[in-house]
Amino acid sequence: MVGIGVPRAVVRAPLLQVLLRLAAFGAALTLVGAGAAVVVARRIARPISALARQDEEPASLDLVEAQQVAAALQAADAERRTAEAALRASEAELRVARELSPQSPWTADADGMLLTVSRRLSVRTGTAEAARLGRGWLDVVHPDDRADAVAAWDGAVLSGQPFDQTFRIRSTRDTSGTVASGPAHGSAGLPGAPGWVWVRSRAAALLGPDGRPSRWYGTTEDVDDRVRAQLALQVSEARLRHLTEDLEERVVAEVAAREAAQAALHQSQRLEALGELASGVVHDFNNVLQAVGGSLTLIRRASGDAARVERVAGMAQDTVARGAAMTGRMLSLARRADLRTEPVDAAALLSDLQAVLQHTLKGGVQVEVAAQPGLSPLLADRGQLETVLINLAINARDAMPRGGALRLSARADGNQVLIEAADTGTGMVPDVLARAREPFFTTKPPGVGTGLGLALAHSFAEQSGGCLEISSTPGEGTVVTLVLPAAGTATWAG
Repeated sequence: MVGIGVPRAVVRAPLLQVLLRLAAFGAALTLVGAGAAVVVARRIARPISALARQDEEPASLDLVEAQQVAAALQAADAERRTAEAALRASEAELRVARELSPQSPWTADADGMLLTVSRRLSVRTGTAEAARLGRGWLDVVHPDDRADAVAAWDGAVLSGQPFDQTFRIRSTRDTSGTVASGPAHGSAGLPGAPGWVWVRSRAAALLGPDGRPSRWYGTTEDVDDRVRAQLALQVSEARLRHLTEDLEERVVAEVAAREAAQAALHQSQRLEALGELASGVVHDFNNVLQAVGGSLTLIRRASGDAARVERVAGMAQDTVARGAAMTGRMLSLARRADLRTEPVDAAALLSDLQAVLQHTLKGGVQVEVAAQPGLSPLLADRGQLETVLINLAINARDAMPRGGALRLSARADGNQVLIEAADTGTGMVPDVLARAREPFFTTKPPGVGTGLGLALAHSFAEQSGGCLEISSTPGEGTVVTLVLPAAGTATWAG
């Protein structure tokens, strides 16, 4: 064994040199790597920072991927900003619309408990929103309407059918627009009284998967003006019905009075016509008395001649019969009777009138009568018809001061019977003819005529379901035609 002694420093010196070289080289590599890392990190961090800030254009970024991501993010952000702006505008419009809309929205759960209420209703009723949630809304409903409102709401909740109910709620403002003092302000029991307003509440259910209501959405609308107007209209209609009933009673009374006055007028016309004929009747009746008196004288002188007495007595009886018939006709004209329609034999009526008029009109007036053979009866009030015809005869006599002819005729025209009174008098000019039917219009001197003859004849014809026709030619005469329904073909119009 050989031992060699080498100093420690000599052995460590080469190793230290190698380590120093390696450390220097490693440090240099580390510095170079760190510098490269810093450069690369900056290139990566800048786009990421720009993406975070979104304040640089994608074209200014160094990485293509970063540029694409930045472009996508900016487009998405632009869409988001646009959507947010549109949402804010929509919310603003919705707020304005809700403020302007008369509807106040509210929601309730499936059990009918209110979840949200409109702030407008809270302000209107003077209660906090929380106080109206659940079943608290019933506290502001008028006591008289509460039971119906609860029944309607519970029924809708159970059935799922829409809710629609009108009732009154408490209001901090009265119906005239002035601030009310509180819930007890005014007469709460009266519709529309201060302190209470009418509202209409409606709701529909949102159905769940099981088909049952899961949520209720409703609105409440102020309908106070509308309901009050309807109530006022009902009151007005009730008053109108009362006034109408009262008016009907008054009309019935007025009609009855008018009919009574008309009946009195007809009776007056009959008596007036009778007065016009009085002188002729007196003359004819005087003739009857003279004939009877003469017969009695002859009977007394020939008391021993039975055959002659029998013959003279028969003549006296005939004369008395003629007088009785004449007075009977005159009494029938003067008799007051209820107005009624009946079938009237026009031919017989005209024949009876001829016997009365022939010797009573006088003044050289010749009365002629003509009736169509087999003429059907007409439908009219016989007494009124006689009065009308006598008035027409008197008018004809007055129109013939130097005498003339009066022709009374009757004929059929379809389902009507025409009775004509034609005279040969002075006639009427067109202006007078146009006014001939007017009441109280007359061409006679004052105190001679009433001007009601033709007016009453016109009224009688219309009430009988017919009409009155007048034709006249100055200097040639006048024809007055009564057009009346035949019996069984028309209905009385009076």
